[in-house]
Formats: sequence, structure tokens, C-alpha cells
Amino acid sequence: MMPGEPILIALDRPRPVRWTARARARNASLPRPVEFSGLARGKNRLYVLAALLWSALVERDHGFAEPEDLAEHLETPEQQVAAFKVIEALIAEAFPEKKSPTSAAPLPTGPSPSSTSASTPASTPGP
Repeated sequence: MMPGEPILIALDRPRPVRWTARARARNASLPRPVEFSGLARGKNRLYVLAALLWSALVERDHGFAEPEDLAEHLETPEQQVAAFKVIEALIAEAFPEKKSPTSAAPLPTGPSPSSTSASTPASTPGP
């Protein structure tokens, strides 16, 4: 997939998806918001997949009132594998690897001021 090309999911027809601020807001508005990490767990995996895709649908008039409306398009293992690949593309697009700048200053080494104790050592005799 070339940068800038829409990511498409085959539902009732090919539909563009993007993981944008709008998608995050739609996800948060769900009675049961989901996280990408939910795809790794078996319980409710189909709902998580449908909710992420539903949230990411670009078209406002897509006709799917809630994530469960996508379930009929995610019934077969082939449809689910294709949907997982779309999610993978969404993640790659929305969360590109961040590279640290080459001009970044090195981190200081040695003890930090908060790691030294201001209290009297236990072996020091008192007055």
C-alpha cells in the first residue's frame, strides 16, 4: 500500500477506514470502548474487531448503526483474517515508529539528586 492511499475493508462494499481523532472519539462513545490489545485475547475478539473497524469507518453515512452491524461481514475465518490485516495497516499508519533525533543530548549518567539520601546514615553515632 502506498502512503496516502486509503485503507479499504471489504464489507458490503469496499469502505475506507482511518484511525483518526474522530475514530478514537467514536470508539470512546461506545457503551463498551475497546483497545487494540483486545485483539490478542480470545474473549470478545469479534466484538473488538468489529468495534475498531466501525470506529475507523471514514464515511459518515455508512449505514452501520453500531459495531455489531459489521458482524455479518466478519463471519468467516477469511473475512476475519482480512479484517486483522486492515487493523494492522491502521496501526502502522496511525502509530508510525518514532525515531529519536540524532542531535539528542545523551542522558546523564551517575546518581540523580533524588537518589542521594539527606538522612543521617545508621552507622553514625548520635550526639
